[in-house]
Amino acid sequence: MANPSKRRGAKDDEEINWIQCGNCKAWLDYLTTGLTLPYVEKQVKKMQFTCKFCIQTSKVEQLTNECTALRERVAKLEAEKTSGQQILSDLVKVPDEILEIKSNITTLEDTCTNLPTSHSSSTLSPLQLRQAVDEAQEIEKRKLNLIAVGLPEKSRDMLRTNAVSTYLLTLLTS
Repeated sequence: MANPSKRRGAKDDEEINWIQCGNCKAWLDYLTTGLTLPYVEKQVKKMQFTCKFCIQTSKVEQLTNECTALRERVAKLEAEKTSGQQILSDLVKVPDEILEIKSNITTLEDTCTNLPTSHSSSTLSPLQLRQAVDEAQEIEKRKLNLIAVGLPEKSRDMLRTNAVSTYLLTLLTS
């Protein structure tokens, strides 16, 4: 088809500027393409233009290809799911070492249950032992406490307070 780059429109004084799609080779009115640049014939001839229809067609093809790939992937995963149950059961085989360890544990449990259960009166339960340790630690903390009685609470008695604290420090350091 010949280049209809300049045809007369409905009115004789109006020219229609045409541009050709590089993919489908269709001719479109430059004003309907959505291009924002002004029409310059030299630039339009050099330009690689793709019409909106070709752009949409390529997007549809791309999405169709992605859907096909996803369908194949889902089918493959579903096939692996049914065969995967057999594979998992093969992986869960118990080695001989684990069976031996299990029998040793069972033997130890049996010997522990056969131990005499009578406790002498000198043996402490874990709770009693914890209480005894807490009491001993509390006594050790209290040994380090300093008890001061009769210290003044008013600001005018601060001089006496400084004298008392100085006296107490000298007693502690000597």
